[in-house]
Amino acid sequence: MATLPTVPSFSYQDTSLAKLQQLAYAVSFLADCDVRPTWHAIKTSTQSLPASTFTEVTWSTTAYDNDGVFTPSLSYATIVTQGYYRTETCVNVSQAGTSGAIFQAAFKVTAGSNNTHHTSGTTAYYGLKGGQGVAYIANIDSSYCLGAMCPWVLFPGDTIGVYAYWSGSTTIDILSPTSFMTAVHSTSFTGHFVRTGS
Repeated sequence: MATLPTVPSFSYQDTSLAKLQQLAYAVSFLADCDVRPTWHAIKTSTQSLPASTFTEVTWSTTAYDNDGVFTPSLSYATIVTQGYYRTETCVNVSQAGTSGAIFQAAFKVTAGSNNTHHTSGTTAYYGLKGGQGVAYIANIDSSYCLGAMCPWVLFPGDTIGVYAYWSGSTTIDILSPTSFMTAVHSTSFTGHFVRTGS
């Protein structure tokens, strides 16, 4: 669990080293990703996306996680440090010859046993974004990126996952586009602490 900073108060001509160190930590907490709780997970294997079903996106690798929130085999982040979080994802889907298919992606938050505002197991979707897939062109994928602030204060044990929907069967790809921009960006899931909350 990250140590939340304490912002000191200074009196006139106060030169307290302890207060200066508190202030330095508070600034680094806001400015440095190695201090503020942050994670970034990526996909390293494709995933089948069944037709017309909101499906949890699975993650293969944690590229970065300084608060121990992410276990790839669980496919979601489990909050350790209480507060408000912003999440971002990019989901790349293979067109698979489908023209004009409907695609949607969203985050799903689930309350854990420590959440004082929601019963354990309560869920909500947020950040929903969608649209129509582009007309089929060989070797071109559709890429949907979204970011949103979770509307709940998150408590230790609450979870956040990414869910995707496609009106026809398709595949979530690792890299997109697979032909001429390989490795430019991947299907990924990022989150970071924004501020305290109770």
